Amino acid sequence: MKSQRIAEIIKHLGGRDLDPHYLGFFECFNKQLFYEAHEVLEVLWLPQRQGADGAFFKGLIQLAGAFVHLQKGRPKPALALLRLARVNLQLYQGLHYHLEEPRMKELIEGARILVVDEVHVLPAETYARVAGMAVNAYWRMGTSATPVGREDERDFSAVGSIGPVCHEVSARLLVEAGVVVANDVVFVRCRHPRTTGSYADVYDAVVAMEGPRNNLVRKMVSFCPTPALVFFKRLPHGRVLKNLLEKDMRVELVDGKTADRAGAVKRLERNDVDCLVTSRVFNKGIDIPRAAGAVNAAGGASAIDALQRMGRGSRVAKGKERFLYMDILDEGISTLQRHARVRLETYRAEGHRVQVIDVDDLSSVTSELRA
Repeated sequence: MKSQRIAEIIKHLGGRDLDPHYLGFFECFNKQLFYEAHEVLEVLWLPQRQGADGAFFKGLIQLAGAFVHLQKGRPKPALALLRLARVNLQLYQGLHYHLEEPRMKELIEGARILVVDEVHVLPAETYARVAGMAVNAYWRMGTSATPVGREDERDFSAVGSIGPVCHEVSARLLVEAGVVVANDVVFVRCRHPRTTGSYADVYDAVVAMEGPRNNLVRKMVSFCPTPALVFFKRLPHGRVLKNLLEKDMRVELVDGKTADRAGAVKRLERNDVDCLVTSRVFNKGIDIPRAAGAVNAAGGASAIDALQRMGRGSRVAKGKERFLYMDILDEGISTLQRHARVRLETYRAEGHRVQVIDVDDLSSVTSELRA
């Protein structure tokens, strides 16, 4: 029986700090027993697939499944599973399982070279902790599309751990190299009556609640090529957007509690849904090459968030020449207007073509860009 077979595989792994099923997965994987690795970890994953570790375990299972297909000479389903595994594993920091282990501490402290991808996240506690443990790493390198420009101004943490920015690659060069497609950025003016109160209160009343701004978002999405992404910051806003947009198209909401994020991406890419309404969980670490357009409904003053959102759909795909990214130029409320100007100047500084238009020009401008 399956349960007996799994029990036999992990019987020597009990009494340790980590679950024997978790340890058994890596033991089987390293022996190229990929089907057995999948079976062992599935026991641990199924009871907590909706929990905090669900996506991490699912990604590992998909990784093992991909190698099962490769062993059987089936490259296409293997590649599909590898892509799904990448989505799930990029959204999770599994290293926290091992940081207290003496062997892991010794490994990190003994490293002579430290290379950090997405270096702009180094100020986060979990990342900073790992970087801080690499005390003997003389050579340090970090890569990111947005190495500086954090809204909380904690860039000094990344610079302190890695060093200053020493080389930049322009968006134009990446387009010419065929790494990404060109981005067309369109800002649509949204004029608000003067509103007083704290930023949080103004944001909730003007941005998050159903009203003129979100009606504008709905209209922008109607002119946006699909498959499309729509970004929000707070979950109540995401629900408002979903309710509005699903009157016109097939929509799925993705947030931090969505366990099957990889499935949502897959449904978008195979055109089962027209639009993903997504929170900050898709700001980084996710590539959706088939996405044709996006709308930033979240606002915000973070240059990093602005560029990372755009980057979700900028990857090259067959038949895709450009990516349409739409944003809102808030006017009349000083804070929202200042934030919008920050985003606008950020896009321009990166070399993207930026147009600022009125809502009445949406049809003609988007038709011209899509021609």
